[in-house]
Amino acid sequence: MASSTNNSSNISGNLNIQTITSSGARLLMTVPLSGFSGGGIGTCPEKCDGITAGLAIRYDNVQTLDSGDSNPSYGKYIVAQADAPANSEVVGIIEDVSVAGDPLVGDTGIATIVMSGQINLADGSLYDSYENPGQGGAAGGNDVYFLSAATGGILQNLAPTEPTQVIKPIYQVAPDSPWTGQVVNYIGYQAGGELVAEDLQALPVGAMQSVLSGLDTKAEREGWVKMGSELNLDGEFGKDTYGYAYETGGLGKISETVVRCYFKTAPTASMVRQIFKMRIDGKLKLTAQATNVSVGDKYVDLKFQASEYHNLGTHITADAYFATGSGALIQLSSISAKYLRFKLPTVSKNTSYKYITLLINNKDVKKSLVWMCNAPKDEITGDWTSARRVALSVSQDLTIKKITVNDTLKVENDNVDISNLADMLNAVQDDIAALKESVNGKGTITTNAYLAKK
Repeated sequence: MASSTNNSSNISGNLNIQTITSSGARLLMTVPLSGFSGGGIGTCPEKCDGITAGLAIRYDNVQTLDSGDSNPSYGKYIVAQADAPANSEVVGIIEDVSVAGDPLVGDTGIATIVMSGQINLADGSLYDSYENPGQGGAAGGNDVYFLSAATGGILQNLAPTEPTQVIKPIYQVAPDSPWTGQVVNYIGYQAGGELVAEDLQALPVGAMQSVLSGLDTKAEREGWVKMGSELNLDGEFGKDTYGYAYETGGLGKISETVVRCYFKTAPTASMVRQIFKMRIDGKLKLTAQATNVSVGDKYVDLKFQASEYHNLGTHITADAYFATGSGALIQLSSISAKYLRFKLPTVSKNTSYKYITLLINNKDVKKSLVWMCNAPKDEITGDWTSARRVALSVSQDLTIKKITVNDTLKVENDNVDISNLADMLNAVQDDIAALKESVNGKGTITTNAYLAKK
C-alpha cells in the first residue's frame, strides 16, 4: 500500500484551477461560414437565412425531410428556434463573424461561437420588441433572455407562453467589461406541460358569424371581433397585435390601413386631413389622407383605403415623394414606415339576414344581428408570422365527473401496467360470471352493471 502523509488514498482526483483574467471564463469554438446553412451574412430579424452575431444556433442532424426530400441543411449549423423541442437544442451563440477576405481569417470566413460563459454581444442582439417593453422578464426583470419561438435564433426578453413551445433560457445579462453577459443554455421545457391538445378544426381568418345584438353578455370571444372594429398592428406599447390576420389571413385587402410615414423634412400641422398622393412616372400609385402629424418627429400618419393595400409595401420606400393637398412635395426618409392599425369594413344596411324574428311571449319580435369576423391575435405581440391557437393543456392532477373512452384506456403506476382497462374489466366480469355459475349452477343472474356490452 502506498504510504501517505496527508491521509489520502493512492487514488488522486483531478483538480483544475482556472484564473479568470481579461480573456474571460468561457468555452468557444470557431466554424467556417461554409458550415452554416445558407452561408454568408444575414441581418435579423428581417432576414435570418444567413448568419449574424447574436444568433443562437444548433446542429442539424436530420438527413431526410418529412416530404421525403433530402435535407439541404443536414450536417450544417442552423438557427435554433423554440417552436418545438426538436428545433430548440442550442450549441451556442454567435459572438462574432469574420467575413471572407479578412486578412486575419483568409478566404474562408469564420464565426466565433460561445458555447458557455462570458460573451460580448453587439448592440441590437437582444430583442424586446416581441413582447411588452418596460415589463419585467419572466425571471423577474429583463436580465434573462430566452430562445424565441417566433423567429429563429433570436434572444427575447420574455419566455414563450403558447402550448408546445419551449421555454429555454440561454443568456444572462451580466455586464463585466468587455463582456455583456453569460451564455447559460439551461435545459428547456414545454409550455403547458407534457400533454397538450389543439383544436385542429379552428375556423380560418375571415370566417363570419352573426350574434344577437343588445345582449348583456359580451359578444366578442377569443379571436372574434365585430365588423367595423379597429385592430392594432404595432406592438410598441404592449397591445395585442393582429398582423397575422391582416397579412397572412388577408384582412388587409378589405380594410383601411393607417401607416406612420417618416419624412426628411418636418411636415406642418396644417397637413392634417389633407390628401397625400404619390405619382411615379406620372402615374398615380398611392392615395391617402393624413390623420395625425408630428412636426418634431417628422412623421405623418396616413390612412389608406383597401384598394391601396397591394401597393403599400412596394411604394412606401426611402426617398419616394408624396404631394400634399396644399401642393407641397415631401420626401420619405430612410426610417422604416410603421404599420399602426387597420379597420375592418362595416356591414352595409343592404345586407341580407340583418335581422331575425324570434317568438318572445307568444309574439313575433324582430331582433338585429351583429356580424362577427374571425381575426385571431398574433401568437407573440408584434410578430406577424403566426396566430394565437386554441389549445388545452391538461393538469397532472385532474378531477372529472364523467369520461367516455371509445378506443383504448391505459392505466399504469410503478407496480401495474394495464394496457387496455376495458378489456381487463371485461375479462374480470367473465371470470366472475363463470365463478357464480360454478357455485350456484346455470341460470344464475348477475346484476353487475359492468356486464352490459354494447
